[in-house]
Amino acid sequence: MSNFLITTTIFIVVAQCVRANDIEDKQLTFTVSHSFDSGTEIEYVTRGVLSVPLARPSESVFHQTPLSASDVAKLRRLSEQNDLYRVLVAHDQNDASLVVSSFAKACSLYESELTDHFRVTLDRSGTLLGVSDFISQQCTGVYIPDHKL
Repeated sequence: MSNFLITTTIFIVVAQCVRANDIEDKQLTFTVSHSFDSGTEIEYVTRGVLSVPLARPSESVFHQTPLSASDVAKLRRLSEQNDLYRVLVAHDQNDASLVVSSFAKACSLYESELTDHFRVTLDRSGTLLGVSDFISQQCTGVYIPDHKL
């Protein structure tokens, strides 16, 4: 009987360690896309890739693609029109159920020199639930040179 209890206890401890290691080793990758379009025909282009280690989400890394001259002009136009900047985050681009979006005033993003902070919300298993795009800059109408974007 005592061998059975010891074996069961060892199995439970090993199972918990394996589960903990799965979480420690698991890294999620999200594609972040954005749009400078307004109206009903919204087209998204890739902004970058967000990598999130589940065991240490504070060590997340965002690899961002620099804006093209065309994108800078589109962002400036959206800002001048007091329109919205849109963000789309996808865990797997082939699965529409794992896509979430957010938006912010384009002038805030423009005047912050493209400095924003994403908050990606996941459930305990790492399933994508939501995204928020925080921009601390207020819209004042200031001109930002292209090289700062």
